Amino acid sequence: MRKIDRIKSLCITEGRIQSLNSGDVRYWRNKYKAIWRISTTREKAVLAIIKYADFRDAELADHKPSINEYITGLPGDVGNEKEEPDITIPSVGVWVEVTGTDKKVQPDDDLWIRTGDLANANKHLERDTWIVHSLDREGLLRPVHLTENTINRLLKIPLKEVRIRGTRARYTSISSNDDIVKEFTDLLGYLKSKASH
Repeated sequence: MRKIDRIKSLCITEGRIQSLNSGDVRYWRNKYKAIWRISTTREKAVLAIIKYADFRDAELADHKPSINEYITGLPGDVGNEKEEPDITIPSVGVWVEVTGTDKKVQPDDDLWIRTGDLANANKHLERDTWIVHSLDREGLLRPVHLTENTINRLLKIPLKEVRIRGTRARYTSISSNDDIVKEFTDLLGYLKSKASH
């Protein structure tokens, strides 16, 4: 399969097809409405740690709501793309996508990367993008640097199909022991290294 065909197939899920058939382009946004506050709290926690590490210019991306606000519109409604990273750090030119779960997942279980997040990072290779996977119950943050080589490798992994909130979704699943899965201190060290240049 050609790389472009693989990228196109990344976003196809039962929910996406249902969304297109019903005309409801907010299908996934509405599916996650019940956990919007948890997700936003996770992003703000990662943001706080990055700011505490002296990256005071770090901020939630423009399309992100305040902690108490649920946005019914789409990123395009406010001038952003779907699946844009959650946090920007302008001083070092790094973007951070935050994902994770509050479900009971063990630290040695595989990490799942949403296909849309991977597709967005691949579309914007000019960005320096990281994804931070949070296991909320464990208080564990694990980043993955989405370099072009990493993205190409992840695009070759067969997608895992799972049921989430009654809908099938597709993820790229990677072992927690994979060498691309880092400690959060590695991300902070990377940011400090970029700041010193």
